[in-house]
Amino acid sequence: MWTLKPPLLFCLLAIEILAVGYAPSSWASPQFTGRVAVLGALAHADADQAGSKKGKDTYLNANQQGLRLMLDDTSPQDQWSIHLRTVRQYVENYPTSNLHSSDLFRAKTLSDDWTDTSPNTQTKIGYEIDRAVYKTQIPQISKLFGDASASASIGRQPIDWGAGRFWQPMNVFGSFAPTDLDTDFKPGIDAATLDFYPSAFSSLTAAYVFSSDAQTLSKGKTNVALHYRAQVGDVSELGLIAADVLDNRIYGGSFETSWQGMGFRVEGTRTHDKNAKRDYNFWIAGIDYQFDNGILIAGEVYNNERGAENVSQLNTVASQSWYRYGLLPQLSRQLAGVSIQKDVIPLWQVQYLLLSSWLKDSRQDTEASWLNQINATYSVSNESSLLISALFTNGKGLTSNQQLQSEFGAVPLSVTAKFVMYF
Repeated sequence: MWTLKPPLLFCLLAIEILAVGYAPSSWASPQFTGRVAVLGALAHADADQAGSKKGKDTYLNANQQGLRLMLDDTSPQDQWSIHLRTVRQYVENYPTSNLHSSDLFRAKTLSDDWTDTSPNTQTKIGYEIDRAVYKTQIPQISKLFGDASASASIGRQPIDWGAGRFWQPMNVFGSFAPTDLDTDFKPGIDAATLDFYPSAFSSLTAAYVFSSDAQTLSKGKTNVALHYRAQVGDVSELGLIAADVLDNRIYGGSFETSWQGMGFRVEGTRTHDKNAKRDYNFWIAGIDYQFDNGILIAGEVYNNERGAENVSQLNTVASQSWYRYGLLPQLSRQLAGVSIQKDVIPLWQVQYLLLSSWLKDSRQDTEASWLNQINATYSVSNESSLLISALFTNGKGLTSNQQLQSEFGAVPLSVTAKFVMYF
């Protein structure tokens, strides 16, 4: 049934009043840009995979049309940015989830949607304010610390930390999945940040991130983080983090360097869950190398003690809020990933991604599952591109009572096409 909430007009009017009424006269005219994204997906679920109906092979299809409108302005002293995102989405037989890590860190939703649902389909039309941030420079810092500089920001903004290519333990407020096809804009979260730059090669960020009272996991919680990043020598970089997020005390670091043309990285965190009264280690290690013919290979291993070690633990992990909101990237404790990327011809880029998970079964034998993703991107113009992606998996699927038996075996075969244009 269609439901109608307060109209978008009032939200847009409020933004316009704020943008015009409080903009300093030194600012130039705001820059207006936009992005259109059109996506279509078709999948085939075997009888033991997610999305299958009544134990039979099932076809799943989805399409989505999105528009992002961006208004930005910058002066020598200040800058602000507002992003309005609108989307229409239709899914048939696809399992749907409305949970995302950004939901936990938005004090107000600033969104609305209209939804029509039937037994096998769902159509949703909605909008959200994805970014609304004001940033200002602090000139007094240079007077106190010489070459140092600082800035402060408040509002809905992305926070993106970590050195990993596939997984980032230091991305404590959420990250993209290795298989995500749209990574141009990380969702904004409501935060106040202070950035201090002791030199041109180092930064220290203090962040206070608001919590949502609409989500059980975040209600009444406080989130603070301190992140340091600095260049070490000519080819290395060090990162450190200390944070308290959703009653989880987190400490960690990362180190990146290169040797003989190869890039190396390690990153890890140790988390104390104050509710569960347990400690968890989460680390990754990776390497990448680009050959003379342009082929780029990247590999990474993953170990997260929040994940399942045995097949019998998979469903317990899948039901946990930490996983359902995406703060736990994978179900399994141990995984490995490899990516191979190549510009085939000047306008075509092809990437192959392989992820592997391994778990112990009831006999303590190792059960592996695999995910394969092939992405081909065509550059239509300087402002537009077309992506065609195919994903297929190997591994044990669901049991007759819909219980997981592997990390990837229940994921159906799918083909996706996505067209993006900026204006």
